[in-house]
Amino acid sequence: MRGCAESFHGRNGRAGRASSVDQVRDAREKKILRGLLCAALALATAATVSPAAASAASDDARLQKGLDAIRAAGAVGVIAEVRLEGRVWRGSAGSVRLGRQVTPTGKERFRAGSVVKSFVATVVLQLVAERRLRLDDTVGDLLGVGEDKVERADKITVRQLLTHTAGVPEYLPEGEPPGGALANRHRTWRPAELIALARRHPRPFEPGAQQVYSNTNYVLLGMIINRVTGRDFGTEIHRRIVRPLGLKDTEVPGSRPAIKGRYLHGYLNGSDGEPVDISAYNMTVAAGSGNLISTDADLNRFFHALATGRLVRPALVRLMTTGKEYGMGLGLMPTPCGLAIGHTGTAYGYQTMSFHLANGRRQASISYTPRTGRELQATNAMLWKTLCPSIGRAPK
Repeated sequence: MRGCAESFHGRNGRAGRASSVDQVRDAREKKILRGLLCAALALATAATVSPAAASAASDDARLQKGLDAIRAAGAVGVIAEVRLEGRVWRGSAGSVRLGRQVTPTGKERFRAGSVVKSFVATVVLQLVAERRLRLDDTVGDLLGVGEDKVERADKITVRQLLTHTAGVPEYLPEGEPPGGALANRHRTWRPAELIALARRHPRPFEPGAQQVYSNTNYVLLGMIINRVTGRDFGTEIHRRIVRPLGLKDTEVPGSRPAIKGRYLHGYLNGSDGEPVDISAYNMTVAAGSGNLISTDADLNRFFHALATGRLVRPALVRLMTTGKEYGMGLGLMPTPCGLAIGHTGTAYGYQTMSFHLANGRRQASISYTPRTGRELQATNAMLWKTLCPSIGRAPK
């Protein structure tokens, strides 16, 4: 019965440029056998199956079908953890790596990219609660002004950085550092160097005038955390979030390229068009905007703790979730089932979506290693139908 049981344990960025590489073959026979076993067991016990159990089985099949669709769209491997009204489902499709079939368990680590923004925002709001920082403090107050600082630092507030309303230019407008992602994979970047890259580009608007997503905002917030606490943002995330919640597979790796433990392998295309394993990467190029390793289970645990007031008091959670499409470190999506909060995350070779009904009833974290760019549509469809089955189609 392990097959059935395992199926029930069981902007924002780009995929690597697509090439005509051979796709890793699914282990279809195993899936067929597992499906037949589950069907046989269901028929054998049909007289005693409750409506709740039948609904759970239907949910499980639908969720696995969603993962299979993401795999069919081009992902090397895809994993997910879904929490439905207290039930936990974990599943996978594809392979951990190209070249040979290594079926994911659903517990693999991956680079979570911009999901770290939700962690950074949580630390900032904790500092606000401790009165060590104010939302209306300016970047100039905290980091100083000058030719090596962001333009209009004396007018840009912490609140505006959190909500992407600061008018700070994107430091990597093309998504890659000068020279390309592969050439820079072992380079260590200082946050000040990333701000210098941002200064090469014109300011898109005056502080507070618009809301435009910019990774530079969260590089600056990471620097502010360091200035206020005397410790880097990764250390503060560990002290304030990872350790208290027991997120044993989550870390800000700093300049260490390797992902520890079992992980999904990510890929970008080399100059010859062939895929290059990009899993080992010095992600200081992302700093507070995208340097995070995690698992789907840890992300679900984090967002549930945040939404239920375990990390910041409820009044501050309401502040974080106020806005049209983006609050403070959180993407916001109204659905017929209630407000969904969370974040997407892109790192070189990796894509993550982690969204959750604010009432805590449904959570979904889906992570995959993209190859074609077509995976995103299938992931959207699975994510939103999971969070709100009554929704007609996935929001754009």
